Amino acid sequence: MPLRSSLAIRALGPYGGSAPGYRLTTFLVDGESALDAGSLTDALPLSAQRRVRRVVLTHAHFDHIASLPFLMENLYGANSPLEIVAPEPVLASVRRDVLNDRVWPDFTRLPSRSRPSVRLRAIAEGRPYDAGGVTFTPGAIASRRAIPRPSAPFIDAGLEPWDAEIPTHFIRVTPHPHLGRPRPPCLMPAAA
Repeated sequence: MPLRSSLAIRALGPYGGSAPGYRLTTFLVDGESALDAGSLTDALPLSAQRRVRRVVLTHAHFDHIASLPFLMENLYGANSPLEIVAPEPVLASVRRDVLNDRVWPDFTRLPSRSRPSVRLRAIAEGRPYDAGGVTFTPGAIASRRAIPRPSAPFIDAGLEPWDAEIPTHFIRVTPHPHLGRPRPPCLMPAAA
């Protein structure tokens, strides 16, 4: 098999908001790895969803995880579990806020603990993670931005901005060095 000199990165949705024709943040890498999961199930037919082996999350904002629960449901009971890869703080949010048996079933225990449909894999910031011929390297940057918060009293429903430091992750995607591919980085910044 000849060595490839590039990655196939398909932008399924590069947007932070959703409307017809404007899908949420998702990039498909070589057909089997997704970088974020805002619109995986909206953009891919079931046959292509079944080829997705892992989802690498930059952060847990809804525009980056919106279709993740539906992908888990669509891949339920597959021969191998879907791997959700992210820094531990991102996985903690997914565990607490999504896979909590209130918002969505905990697919890390279904159909059983010994044969789950989903596995969560924590990766350390700055440490490369090799998967499917691709290397993902997470990093973290802190961005400052104004975020709306409720006024006091809340009766008028007015919003006033407050300044906050928001942890934002990015994932560097590069061809796997052991496959003899060149290593030009493709930086996918996290859309906040």
